[in-house]
Amino acid sequence: MNRLTIVTLGTGGEAFLTRGVERALHENQRVVLRTGRHPMAEFLRKEGVSFETLDALYDQCEDFDTFNRAAAVKVLSLLNESPVCYAVSDAAFDETVAQLQRLKPREADVRVLPGVSHADRCLAMVADAPAGVRLYAAESFLQTRVFPEEPL
Repeated sequence: MNRLTIVTLGTGGEAFLTRGVERALHENQRVVLRTGRHPMAEFLRKEGVSFETLDALYDQCEDFDTFNRAAAVKVLSLLNESPVCYAVSDAAFDETVAQLQRLKPREADVRVLPGVSHADRCLAMVADAPAGVRLYAAESFLQTRVFPEEPL
């Protein structure tokens, strides 16, 4: 099985790409974006990074749970043909990445390259960021028990 490299694009533009992520995007023959609607898609085009997206799956799936699983299955199936660089906004919080980790074969060569997440950017703008902030992806927030006094 070929190597899967999962990269974090962030949401803040090219200034927030890590060198490792940028290198992975340029070195991999097959780059798959979770969505072409990501703010970095235009930058990648200008940089000459060719990519495909999973946007068609969004249209086919009735909800995010179905999409997340279908996206993971699709990315894993592409590994039979070539190495894949899978790009998401934040690999640590992306549910398709969680599904990939659950569904991947034991012998799969998976590398995750973190980056500057949207949460990092937001917390950097808060003058007195409280310690112990809990972060949730929007799609998991409804199932989470929260307390009014805790920083979210």
